[in-house]
Amino acid sequence: MTLRFTTTVQGDVATLAVSGQIDAATASEFRRAVASASDEAPQLTIDLTAVDYLLSAGVSVLYEFVDQQPQLVIRADGIVAQVLSVAGLDEAFSVRTT
Repeated sequence: MTLRFTTTVQGDVATLAVSGQIDAATASEFRRAVASASDEAPQLTIDLTAVDYLLSAGVSVLYEFVDQQPQLVIRADGIVAQVLSVAGLDEAFSVRTT
């Protein structure tokens, strides 16, 4: 499945909407999209609600942004929200379930 990204900016907040599967094959593409979106505004929201699954390579990408994006908000649901919780990302970032 193809990984897709859409970035929108409203005021001081950039939102990166992601759909598809984040795994070892797509992690570098995900990393570039997050980096690009984080340059758009001081605050970043990553919407993972349309992500089918998130493997450890994708979790590692999110951990790379712990210090760079202290205002990061991640929206997720279902299994992706569970993966974020097990990985401890709900303690590093604001993870909001839908």
